[in-house]
Amino acid sequence: MQKKNISEEMKERSRYALCELNPYENPYINYILTGNYRKDCLPYFLRKENFDKIRKNLHKVEILQSSVEEYLDQIDFKIDKFNLSDIFEYMSAENYSKLMGKIYDNAENNALLAYWNLIVERNSEKLDYKKTDSEIAVTGKETNVNGKKYERMKELDRKLHEKDMTFFYTDFVVEKVIKNGNN
Repeated sequence: MQKKNISEEMKERSRYALCELNPYENPYINYILTGNYRKDCLPYFLRKENFDKIRKNLHKVEILQSSVEEYLDQIDFKIDKFNLSDIFEYMSAENYSKLMGKIYDNAENNALLAYWNLIVERNSEKLDYKKTDSEIAVTGKETNVNGKKYERMKELDRKLHEKDMTFFYTDFVVEKVIKNGNN
């Protein structure tokens, strides 16, 4: 794997944000450069028109102090949407692969995952899907197409990344869980 020059990568992302995006309309650039948001250029979560919607849904927020792995080990239900921010950035490829396995085990069929890449490239296309004979013996069958557990939704994640004003990320990834042969 080719090592990335982090300073060059950040310089290019900054150039992109300042030259190709409209910095005046970007709340994150405003915050980075001035230490505050402008009242006429707020991120979605701080906009007045979104306040009531956020407040009405606060009962759905549960604050936990644990790792994602610990949380997934203790739940007894399946999840249909995962916002994973950029947590994969800070773990080894091996730990990324293990966590993606736990996510798969705790996900509904067709569940969606969304996450960003800052410098380290992570997406399910990098995972090894070879199923061993012992795994097939334990499960009794292969439940997904060609051993593939996730489908990257490249067109959607490209469109969303283009609209995203968090310019410092190099990639935005949207993936769908594939179980029971569904695609």
